[in-house]
Amino acid sequence: MDGFDKTENIVVIGATNHEDNLDSASVRPGRFDKKIHIPKPDKEGRKDILELYLKKIVTDSSVEASKLAGMTPGFTGADLQNLVNTSISEAVHAGKTEATMADFEHSRDRILMGVERKSLTMSDRERLCTAIHESGHTIATLYTPQARQLYKVTIVARGGALGVTQTVPGEGD
Repeated sequence: MDGFDKTENIVVIGATNHEDNLDSASVRPGRFDKKIHIPKPDKEGRKDILELYLKKIVTDSSVEASKLAGMTPGFTGADLQNLVNTSISEAVHAGKTEATMADFEHSRDRILMGVERKSLTMSDRERLCTAIHESGHTIATLYTPQARQLYKVTIVARGGALGVTQTVPGEGD
């Protein structure tokens, strides 16, 4: 970005989702002097983004942008595009001609929790311990006032976890 004269009226715009990974030389004073933080979309914004991406694939009647928006709090536009792409890929790999809500739920779980580790062998004792552990999270969630809504509890190993208790924010969160 060197070599510009201050009177040349050139504006350089850069964008990133990972500001913490930028090289310090590129963000030193005089480089990018103005930072504009764009928040992640709310439910209505996610719905609008999903409607845009859903137009590009074939889905069955069970897939609704508003339902998907409610399932994806904290997702960015890029995350939502990834969700749609992963879902249609999942449907195609299953030999289907259209993506279903089950494909979207599978893709959401894969994005949030990681790939299912089918090759992991667990003893019955390890499964029981994992189930008791996740049950504790579930009970704590159910009996905690103003806790997030329980979405899914599983002892299927995904990513680095042996089990997961997932919650989603309510409408007002």
